[in-house]
This record gives sequence, C-alpha cells and structure tokens, in this order.
Amino acid sequence: MQEEIIREDEYVDICPNCGGLFSQNARGRRKKFCSEKCRTAWNHRHPNPENWKNTSRTVICPQCGKEFTAAREYGHLRKYCSRACANKGRAAERRAHEENA
Repeated sequence: MQEEIIREDEYVDICPNCGGLFSQNARGRRKKFCSEKCRTAWNHRHPNPENWKNTSRTVICPQCGKEFTAAREYGHLRKYCSRACANKGRAAERRAHEENA
C-alpha cells in the first residue's frame, strides 16, 4: 500500500476500489476505502462466504424424531418438521400443562 506523508498527523492512501487518493488521520483505525460507496462496491465484487451467517440448522423434531433443516421463520428457529407435528406437539404440551395445573 502506497502512502505519502503530507503532515505529521495526516496520511494519503490509495483506494483499492477506485484508485483515488484519500487522506486520513494517523490516530485510530486506518481506513481502507475513500468512501462508503467504494467500500460497498468492493464488498459486492469480492464476497467472503466465511463471514456470512447461516440461519439454518439441522435439528431433530421432538414429535416424530425425524431430522430436518430448521430455517428461521419470523425471527424464530423452527422446532417441528411439519405442521402436523407442530399441532400434535402443541396439543401434548397443552395436555401436560393442564395435568400439572
């Protein structure tokens, strides 16, 4: 990375996206891009799959014991493999709750 000292507290770097020069202070974390627009464009052209969050998990249905991929729905991780198992499971939970009450 080329840099050229202009003042004691200011550096000039080259943006890896557009090749333009930009200045930054000597304090704090060094910027890599001249703007948010260049940073976003660079990240779209150079994706890093290791940083992506995987929202699906392999879990076992508590009702039938079948293994399935549970993706997030409405902000919650799925518990049952199907609607039928979900209905049976909720009915069993309701019966167990009524017996304890």
